[in-house]
Formats: sequence, C-alpha cells, structure tokens
Amino acid sequence: MIGDYSSKSRREIWEQQHRPDTYRPRLYLDNTEILDKFINILPPESTVLDYGCSEWKIAEYLFQHRLKLTCADIAENALELTKQRINSPLLTTLQANSPNDILDRQFDGIFCWWVLHHISPEERPNYIHTFYSMLKPHGVLLLTWHSTKTEDFANWTRISPATWFISHAIDEIEPLLTQEGFSIKENWYIEGKEPKSPMQRYLKYFLATK
Repeated sequence: MIGDYSSKSRREIWEQQHRPDTYRPRLYLDNTEILDKFINILPPESTVLDYGCSEWKIAEYLFQHRLKLTCADIAENALELTKQRINSPLLTTLQANSPNDILDRQFDGIFCWWVLHHISPEERPNYIHTFYSMLKPHGVLLLTWHSTKTEDFANWTRISPATWFISHAIDEIEPLLTQEGFSIKENWYIEGKEPKSPMQRYLKYFLATK
C-alpha cells in the first residue's frame, strides 16, 4: 500500500485506496476456475454476498452468471466503482465496517476474496462466525487469503494501527471453519512469488458448506 496510514481509520485507508480520480485496478482475473467451483455448487439464481468486493472484476463475473448479488465493502468509493461498472438495478450494494453490520441478511453463498489477511487475528473468528450465521442451510462459503507454507515463514506486518497485511500459515484458518460447524468440501492453494520479495507465497482457498 502507498501512503502514510499511521493515523487513519481502516475505512479512511480503503476509501483512499479506491478514490475514483486515482484508482487503478490491481486484480487481474485470468483464472476463473476457483470462481466456477463456487458458482457450480450453488442452486440457479442464488443469492450471493461478495464481502469486501473492492474491485468490480469478481462481482462482474458473478453477476454474469445470473446470481442475485449483494456487494459489501468498507469503502463507499469501492461500491461506487462497482455500481458504475455493473450498472444494474438487480445489484445491491451495502457499506459495512464488518460483517456484523449486515447480520440480518441471509444468503445461499458468501464469497470473501483476500479480506482476512487485512483483519487482525482477534477479529477473524467473529468474521467466520458471522458468515456462518448469514448462510442459509447448506449455504456455500468461498474464502481466500494470502498464505505461507508453514508457521515458520508466517509474515505479520502492521500497515497502520487500523489494518494489517498478514500471511497466514496454510492450515491456520481451517480449525476456525470446522469449529464453527463448516464442512470443508475442498481446499487448495496456488504458489506464487511476492513481487520484489524472495518469500514464496501461496494463495489459499477454502470451499465449505453449512
């Protein structure tokens, strides 16, 4: 991330990241296999929450598959970018500082792409608990985050007092899911190198059902 975030709140940080006058998309959706696994397990025209939607690229792909999509993000600027791109009355957008802000809603599927590594360790169990509560019976969760292969290489970096970039060890999140009651259907990772760093990174995914 670029800039001095030391005195900013989490929401201020992400609003700044998504300013329309300076924003440049950073997500390149060149492999849809993971998204297709999520979509194919859902009933037709399911209700889906894209939590932490950030860039519109994944939301647009989900919307093209006739899912009833709700996009939630901490940053209003991110939601405006998504609405400008998709531009449909069938799209719902919600500003949410945490999943607790939308706990009264129910979904067939929840999609959370690269959010948990920006959340403090103390907050992670509540996020997973809330996702479980918001899913309908047999609902589907797709969760992704940055990983390292073992605890020995876990990299914990505080971006500011309000937000983090945490590379979790590969098996660190699974116990939180199973303890909550999720059934793990599939888990896998993709290897990759962090730009300008010798550290090997892994993009970790969990597909789970309620």
